[in-house]
Amino acid sequence: MTMIEEGKVDRVYVIRLDDGKKVISTLQDILKKRGIRNGCLTMIGAVRNLEIKTPNPTTKEHYTDKISDNMEIMAAGNISVDGSEIFIHLHATTGKKGGSAFTGHVVEAEVHDFVEIIITTFSGLNLVRKKDRETGLVMLVANRSDGEQ
Repeated sequence: MTMIEEGKVDRVYVIRLDDGKKVISTLQDILKKRGIRNGCLTMIGAVRNLEIKTPNPTTKEHYTDKISDNMEIMAAGNISVDGSEIFIHLHATTGKKGGSAFTGHVVEAEVHDFVEIIITTFSGLNLVRKKDRETGLVMLVANRSDGEQ
């Protein structure tokens, strides 16, 4: 199945989180305080104490890695609603000294020095997470919120 819905860019937020802040929990607080319920985000910077989930393609279970080292991070994701909760779906690639890299869904990370985040929100769209009948995975669904078809 392919899904395509169209909306408009509403606002752009530029955020810098400083050393020691928890990335996901701090973003959750910002989103709640600002009333942000949809959008996309990008993030660059450095983190440590990264908790990252990666799926096992055979079992469809996720395994979690916890990496305490300082790492560069480049991430992209979306903001949607899952039930009544704001959900940050952020995937990242991180790099450590020596060139090793980790990728996956960011559960949480602690800022090392700083991270820079840009959030773009949309008007005319509701972004929600729903379980896909075919795959059993919870996926992003976009619905028009302005009544247009």
